[in-house]
Amino acid sequence: MYPAHMPPRCARTASPARSSGSRSTRSPSRRYCAAAGAGEQGYATTLEELEPGPAAVAAPVRSHDGTVVAAISVSGPVYRLTADRLPRLSSRTAKAAADLSRRLGYGF
Repeated sequence: MYPAHMPPRCARTASPARSSGSRSTRSPSRRYCAAAGAGEQGYATTLEELEPGPAAVAAPVRSHDGTVVAAISVSGPVYRLTADRLPRLSSRTAKAAADLSRRLGYGF
């Protein structure tokens, strides 16, 4: 989540160097583009990216000045967090992060 909200020079080096999942994105430039896309849509998802089995969604929590200070994440096995369920879960996670961000003064 954090690489999506870092300056480009920093984000390129923040992604993990190795992944072993069946759907892993091994290329640093592809990981960087995926992180940038997460910044635009307000959440990031992974489906067996780093290793076989897990899926997750995360959304940034911002402080009053817009700095990302935390993230809300939901994770579980792919048989529960299926590709069909991730869009709804992503929306709900992003909403929860936005609500918490507002409580921290973001957007006022």
